[in-house]
Amino acid sequence: MGQNMGQLPPVLRMLESARKLTGAQDLGDPHFLDALNALVESINAQSNVPDEGLPAAEERLMRLLVNRLRIQADLADHPEILREQLLPPLVISGLPRVGSTKLQQLLAKSGDFQALLFWQGYNPARHTERDSRADEARIAEAVRFLQWRSRRNPAVNAAHFLAAAEPEEDTYLLEFTLHSYWPTSYFEVPGFLRWLDGKDRDHAFAYLRQLLQYLQSQFHPPPHRPWVLKSPINLGYEPQMARQLPGARFIMLHRDPVEVVPSLIAIVRELRRLYCGSAGDLSKVAAWALQEYSSATARHLAWRRTLAPNAVLDLAYTDVRDDYVSVVERVYEFCGMPLAALARKNMANWVGDNEQHKHGVHQYTLDESGLSTDLINSTFSDYLRAFSRYIGG
Repeated sequence: MGQNMGQLPPVLRMLESARKLTGAQDLGDPHFLDALNALVESINAQSNVPDEGLPAAEERLMRLLVNRLRIQADLADHPEILREQLLPPLVISGLPRVGSTKLQQLLAKSGDFQALLFWQGYNPARHTERDSRADEARIAEAVRFLQWRSRRNPAVNAAHFLAAAEPEEDTYLLEFTLHSYWPTSYFEVPGFLRWLDGKDRDHAFAYLRQLLQYLQSQFHPPPHRPWVLKSPINLGYEPQMARQLPGARFIMLHRDPVEVVPSLIAIVRELRRLYCGSAGDLSKVAAWALQEYSSATARHLAWRRTLAPNAVLDLAYTDVRDDYVSVVERVYEFCGMPLAALARKNMANWVGDNEQHKHGVHQYTLDESGLSTDLINSTFSDYLRAFSRYIGG
């Protein structure tokens, strides 16, 4: 109440500004501009972003434009980047809040995998090849964003902590396609979600592959290691990832949806406060979460029916939380990789420095979500039946 609500500028005006800043013209895949137009229209019509949140919202979208322009210019100058050979990656999938962050961090610290650092996902594009301080500028920009994030709403650190030089999920790479539900974490955009519904996602994961090649060429000289990827957005899109990332190995983490869904809704509550100043109507978030993730689990189950029984490694959240050594041993066995003493030591050191709730306790309740145990269980009944052995207290 009492806040002045403004509008994001038209997409073509932002694109013109980004082109002037970079000196580049080509955005690449035209699907991105279609998505950006749909998103900006939805934010302006439905999100009620206060004037104080508009600069940060515009900056977020401008970053996507600037990076895409720089990346396309770099790829045009260096086509050999897209000949980078990617080893079959390890893809961690599952509902949100299932222990995927811990597992990804562990594997990233082992030394046996390539992982995306936050600052690299935030600004994957090289500024110039000649400026030796360009990486410092990219890191500094990521640090400034994270400082703003913490000042704007300290509760986001307990919900999902980010550090510029630490591994992070490939959600931040998929954001450069705008063909994911990720914007609804920050804005109320039902119009955008309707536009997105049913859209082909193969091109989004094709761009993810290109970004992995691009980042590997910058940061991971031979001998290459497998990328370890994780994002809740991957759930249900494993066929697309398998097509675009040949040989990919998939891990599926499991947790009771009665715990997952209220926690997810509370994360959206905190993230929306960054740009919109308030959480908005959480009942709408709850309805979206049930639809989005029940559909994702249904697609995942349909895909699993096409696979051999042991083609995917299933793991319980409780095991990741309480018995990481056994979990890691199973992951290495699944990947056919030796687990060396140094990798074990590296992971043990990370666990010793990162106890649960290190950055605060993420507060959420079932009552706040407006949902009931019965409704969540009935919505996810097929998932619960299929994976009951991995879901428990």
